[in-house]
Amino acid sequence: MPAVTLPKLYFQAACLGGGVSMALVSGALGTALAGDIHKASMRSTTLHTMRNIVGAVLSPLLGWYLSRENAINYEHIRSHLGEFDAETKLELAQMTRKLMGSGMTAAQAQSTASYELIANTKRAAILGAYHHLFTMMLVLAVIILLASIGKIVTGKGISLVQKPKKPLALPGPKERVTTESHS
Repeated sequence: MPAVTLPKLYFQAACLGGGVSMALVSGALGTALAGDIHKASMRSTTLHTMRNIVGAVLSPLLGWYLSRENAINYEHIRSHLGEFDAETKLELAQMTRKLMGSGMTAAQAQSTASYELIANTKRAAILGAYHHLFTMMLVLAVIILLASIGKIVTGKGISLVQKPKKPLALPGPKERVTTESHS
């Protein structure tokens, strides 16, 4: 499991929030301006209805995913820090000695050291789960970015400013004579 610090997670969440807000605003503007201005409210209503439905479906799925990843990470860390792990015992003993040196009794120091170990394990597990979620969201964002660049390069996107359609012109008198003489 990769080591993730809390400031790094905050930075990732800020990037994710900024990207999501940019996607939401640009999508809303693109929808509103992509056609006849008189029908913009219907397009906007449809867009926001679809976003709300997708959000209502994805929220519990993301919650389930984070809960599952957290449990998996916690069990992985816990199995690594098992009761018989020499490194864990050494770390706990050093922490206990340090706490006893600051004036705690042996029982209080052992209890505090065990609590710190459990708290750090839980924190590492949830940070790992959020980091995995952010990584998945980053991959999706890169795919969307590449698709947007592809649409810009190929010109296959819907332009925000619609060009007025030219009316069909009726043939002039000379053109009618030319066509009628060939018939």
